[in-house]
Amino acid sequence: MCEEREASQNEKEELPHSLINATEVTDSTQKHLVEREARAQSQINVLMSQVASLRMAMAVQETECTMVDAALNVAEQGHQRLEAECQSLCSTCAYESSSSSILLSFGHSAWS
Repeated sequence: MCEEREASQNEKEELPHSLINATEVTDSTQKHLVEREARAQSQINVLMSQVASLRMAMAVQETECTMVDAALNVAEQGHQRLEAECQSLCSTCAYESSSSSILLSFGHSAWS
């Protein structure tokens, strides 16, 4: 019985120390979790900033693509106008050339 009382007394004395140790472990774990959460939040903020930067870069690229497309359309229209003008000039030149040939032939036959 004496031994049982001693063991019970020892358990009662160790219990507060065990509770203190458990509390310290819990506090340490909570601090670790808070630190991890802070690091995670910091990483999330960095990633969100990078996403915002990428979205801005994409918007700039879309604007540049739109401007390039517009410039290509203007260039294509100019090219088509120049081709039409060249065709017109070629037709005019061919007509004038054939008219000159006819006149020269006519003039040459009349003088012969």
